[in-house]
Amino acid sequence: MQEILTKLDATFNEIQQSPVYQAEVA
Repeated sequence: MQEILTKLDATFNEIQQSPVYQAEVA
C-alpha cells in the first residue's frame, strides 16, 4: 500500500511541475 501512495505522490509532484498544470493554476 505504501508503494502505491509513494507512486501517487511522485506522479502528483510531476504534474505540479508541468507547464500545463501551472498555467491552469495561475
